[in-house]
Amino acid sequence: MKTKYQIAKIKHDEAFKAFDLIRNAYRNLEIGDEEFLDAKKVYDMETQKFEAAWKKEIQRQGRLETRLHEVGNAICHWTNTKDRAEYWLKARLTEKAEIENELKLLNV
Repeated sequence: MKTKYQIAKIKHDEAFKAFDLIRNAYRNLEIGDEEFLDAKKVYDMETQKFEAAWKKEIQRQGRLETRLHEVGNAICHWTNTKDRAEYWLKARLTEKAEIENELKLLNV
């Protein structure tokens, strides 16, 4: 599936190719001012659409990069928290076993 930016780029590229042909015909005096200006309006509209889509794409990319950074930090945080929890659990289990052994020795 193509993004709005990709679609706008394709349409802009097509509009440029068409306008380039018109521009060359105008330079060669094969068409008049009105036809040239009409083609330029169409090309300018597609350029504006492309630029708007490009700005949104840049913003989207920035948001995605920011979110990726946030998710990466969260993963590091929870990995570290999990590692600390496992360390303390192991320490408490060891301490529990030691206390139970001492109690067994006292009750013998």
